[in-house]
Amino acid sequence: MSYPAHKIANDDANDKEPHALPHNLEVEQGLLGQLLVNNASIDRVADILEPFHFYHPVHSRIYDAILKTVERGDIASPLRLKKYFENESALEAVGGTAYLVDLATASFPFASSEDYARQIFELFQARALIAQCEETRYKAYNQTIDSTVQDLIEEHETHLYTLAESGVAKKDAVSFKDSITEAIRMAEVAYNRGGAVSGVTTGLTELDRMTGGMHPTDLLILAGRPSMGKTALATNIAFNAAKKHLETGGREGAAVGLFSLEMGHAQITTRILGDLCGVSSDAMRKGAISHEDFKNLVEVGQNYKDLPFYTDDTAALS
Repeated sequence: MSYPAHKIANDDANDKEPHALPHNLEVEQGLLGQLLVNNASIDRVADILEPFHFYHPVHSRIYDAILKTVERGDIASPLRLKKYFENESALEAVGGTAYLVDLATASFPFASSEDYARQIFELFQARALIAQCEETRYKAYNQTIDSTVQDLIEEHETHLYTLAESGVAKKDAVSFKDSITEAIRMAEVAYNRGGAVSGVTTGLTELDRMTGGMHPTDLLILAGRPSMGKTALATNIAFNAAKKHLETGGREGAAVGLFSLEMGHAQITTRILGDLCGVSSDAMRKGAISHEDFKNLVEVGQNYKDLPFYTDDTAALS
């Protein structure tokens, strides 16, 4: 059985161009139908979607009307929204105000409102990405004397970063009730570990005892004068966290990403291997090690080849 609410999608399929921009009208219809039937779902998608994220202008207008109606404290039903769209010429093309009823009564593939919203937003990002790349492509072909290629690259990177950041969900304020639940959960983790740290271990007993380990959202700053061993200590902590993760099958510790601006990844790994084998990293670089030391290095390297430790030594990181 077909439904009138599918009209846009069916018409669009017939007229689709070889390189039509990414979209899924049935998903847009599915979300709007859910919102019209259950206004409470708007709370779960309002932080994800803005009206301009919809591909079809009619759907954008309907979503905007639902948002504004609910914000006023009214029920956004097809009957209530009808008066706002009676003279809407764009809506006439898809059946007029009856389309609102069709959306609310049609049968669409089941998905949660959040799933529908994320699909719509991802398709919007795809369209925005294509548009940005096309703009950069045009500027690359038509360079002016006022800008360099490097300027164009940096401008493109800025736009891509902004586009990526637009998908980061906004965090709401957390009630004390929810904070208590999280605090008790952390205490329970430590209790179940027999009094051990509740966070990710640094591998340094005294430091873990004072801090309780490293936790999500923690900002830890390691400060000191030049050549005081800051990088060595940070690398040691990072290795210990990744080692614990490997040894416990992911139950404790953490996978680690290390961004290094002064040492290459091979230098960092050489320092770690040297510490594990009791061999000077300087001696390793100069080849001043014994046959036994070399065998030990190879064996230790094999033991830790699956360590979840990733290094980015890109010099231009900021």
